[in-house]
Amino acid sequence: MKLISCHIDAFGKLKNVDVSFNENITSICEKNGYGKTTLASFIKAMFYGLGANARKNSKLTDRTKYQPFDGGKFGGELVFECQKGKFKIRRVFNRTQTTDEFALYDAESNLVSNAFSQNIGRELFGVGKETFDATVFFGQKELPSEINDDIKASLSTGKLYGDDVDALSKAIERIKQKIRDLKSELKTVNLDGDKTRLRELTMKESALTDKMALAKNNLAEYEQKLSELKRIKNDMDLKQKGYEKLQAEKSAKEFYLNDTLKNIEKNKLQENALKDDVSFAEENIAERKGKSKKILLSLSLVMFLVTVVMAVCIFAIDRLIFSMLTAVFFVGFAILLFFALKQKTQKNALKNAKNVKKSEFFDKNHLKSDINVKNSSVGEVESDGGLVYQNQNVEGNLNEENYLKVREIRAEITEIENEITNLFGGSIEKFVARYEDVANKINSIERLRVERQNDLKHYQNEIESLPLSECNDRLETDKERVEELEQKIGILEKTGTFLMSSSQNLSKRYVEPVQQKFNEVYKRFVVDDEIIVDANLDVHLGRNMAEEGYLSAGLQDLVAICKRFALIDLLFENEKPFVILDDPFVNLDDKNLSLARELVKEVSKRYQVIFLTCHSSRKI
Repeated sequence: MKLISCHIDAFGKLKNVDVSFNENITSICEKNGYGKTTLASFIKAMFYGLGANARKNSKLTDRTKYQPFDGGKFGGELVFECQKGKFKIRRVFNRTQTTDEFALYDAESNLVSNAFSQNIGRELFGVGKETFDATVFFGQKELPSEINDDIKASLSTGKLYGDDVDALSKAIERIKQKIRDLKSELKTVNLDGDKTRLRELTMKESALTDKMALAKNNLAEYEQKLSELKRIKNDMDLKQKGYEKLQAEKSAKEFYLNDTLKNIEKNKLQENALKDDVSFAEENIAERKGKSKKILLSLSLVMFLVTVVMAVCIFAIDRLIFSMLTAVFFVGFAILLFFALKQKTQKNALKNAKNVKKSEFFDKNHLKSDINVKNSSVGEVESDGGLVYQNQNVEGNLNEENYLKVREIRAEITEIENEITNLFGGSIEKFVARYEDVANKINSIERLRVERQNDLKHYQNEIESLPLSECNDRLETDKERVEELEQKIGILEKTGTFLMSSSQNLSKRYVEPVQQKFNEVYKRFVVDDEIIVDANLDVHLGRNMAEEGYLSAGLQDLVAICKRFALIDLLFENEKPFVILDDPFVNLDDKNLSLARELVKEVSKRYQVIFLTCHSSRKI
């Protein structure tokens, strides 16, 4: 292809500038500050556009660097010719890439053309902007260049693109990064910690199980002791009930004896009182009997007088008077008979009252108490059964029947006391003390049993709360995760090794052609030094692979120029590009400068050259 002309509306310091290009070499020699580098950047911008504005604290971009200060139209036109025809590119650069304007015209018809898009640089040359800078665009301080993915792809085979090689490089780097990430993640999987945690939990579970077993053994011992103590207590409870029953019987007997003696004493008092009443009645009867005798005597006298009168009347008085006297006599006799009968009735009543008093006394003379009394004083004292009646010399005052009954009751009481003594086998106090001791032991063991039961529940709850299952699951999960990560790392390492091998094999494809093409260019001018190119397009001096730094600055520039021309020959087989040389020979001495001029002239036979310099000595 060939550049024909350009018009610059405004681009950096260049404003309203027109430039025409020769077919082979266009040499522009102008003073410093003219805008030679600006012109070279404008040509590149017409094909590849401008990047975004510079961000804060970032490197100054061409958009920011070449934007006009006066705010005029930023851009211009470029006319070129290629295999598809003659075209005119029109670009206007605004603040952002998205607002930039691009137009392509057919230079002969001035009609809009769709032969290329705004990515015309890659579509026309088959390489990206970086590769264009690394090969076609020879800047003043940018002669040495490193190989990029576009160059690798283009040099390796025509079927690859820079994106393919870039993807390969990125894939290798991503695999390396992924391996690093997986290894970092592998470190976060604390498998040893899981095992330690599980071991600790297992030991804790075992210790709790041992404690539970000990607590169960203690419970069994407590149950056995409780069973024995409860059996003993039951036996003692039976004795206690027997004692209470015997004591109740004894109290009943004592109360019965006591009540009997009380009644005997009471009946004696009542009998004495009755005797006094009978004596008083007898005296009253006697007194009344005396009075009755007097009355009877008086009546008898009256009757005698009446009899005498009647006798006289019989003989001296008539019958009427006799009848009256007889009536008087009978009346008196009736009165006398009445008083005689009344006196007899009163005597019988007194006799009957005396007999009733005696009968009541003997009916109440029954044995009702069970107290042991013998030769005691009269009175009342407290005993287990209640009030105990004590009667002095009761036995001496009892009749034979009551005496025998009292002795029988006393014998029964003594028998009960013997049964109580035999029941406890000795002292009741010792029995009570032993009973209390057994009861205290039962209460103590009951408390211990409750404590052990609570301990068992506590140990069981602790065992159930142990996250053994979760820890096991986490350990298994972590094991699977470790295996998975190690497997992925292994696969990625093998894949990385394979891709690295592929990348190296890919590099081998272009190292030899680049070396050969470089030698063709370089050996035409320099035959003393042997330069070796590696897969990264770095150059080394001699077979000992000395670094490029051992060369002088001029030879380094000459080597870089030869390397670029070799790459141009290899990369651009279809559409031949133009070559921009922005004063690349500033470090060359006269001899090497002469060699460089010859090299440029030789290259201009195959490529259009735009040569920019600020010194006439370097002008071609």
